[in-house]
Amino acid sequence: MAQSAVKPAEAKRKPNNRAGQKLERGLKTRDAILDVAEQVINDEGLGVSLRRIMVVAGVNVTSINYHFGQRDKLIEAIVERRSNIISEERLALLEQAERQNPPSVADIVAAYYQPSFDPKRVGDPGWRNYLRILSRLSLESGKFYRDLIAKYYDPVHARFLDALRQALPELPEEELIWRYHTMQAIGIRAFPTPRPLNVVSRKLARGVTPEESLRNILPLMVQLFTAPPLSTLQAMFGIKK
Repeated sequence: MAQSAVKPAEAKRKPNNRAGQKLERGLKTRDAILDVAEQVINDEGLGVSLRRIMVVAGVNVTSINYHFGQRDKLIEAIVERRSNIISEERLALLEQAERQNPPSVADIVAAYYQPSFDPKRVGDPGWRNYLRILSRLSLESGKFYRDLIAKYYDPVHARFLDALRQALPELPEEELIWRYHTMQAIGIRAFPTPRPLNVVSRKLARGVTPEESLRNILPLMVQLFTAPPLSTLQAMFGIKK
């Protein structure tokens, strides 16, 4: 009787184990396809075909359709997978900054940049591919790409703007937006390596680390946000409106 009482429970567990193993295999296959897709898109550009990705990944159309359905869904999965990680880290750091009232501009700026310039992240090939793809996506004018970036990043930008409003209550809203836009643009252009240095100074660009990038960028961004309002600066330099 004891043995027969155990068997139903074992029978119930086995399908669950098989289902769990199947799910795990599926997730591994999905991640493997995304890894390859990131590499191919980074190497060959956003216009690379889905067929090309399939060939390099060694998968068939059935597998692609099962996991993603179409090329746009694959691109979105690339953004979703890693954007959520960066966004969570940024918001966690921002929450720490907001424990001060008002929050420090320096802490807000650091919360924005640090996750993208994390040495472990910058040193990881997959993350480097993604950050470069993100840089390209941010410069695209097509509606799909604009909407994609907005979907996964605009809520975080809204939180950072709210924090900066608390830190800089006297700064006009339009100027705050422009300054935040500048911080975004520099971040997009600078990670995962400060490429402009390759043009400006090949000597200086050799061996630049994420830490060095942050040491140079963070103080400049703090100065940008804490500079006097534009009307004051225009008056100082005799610039007409």
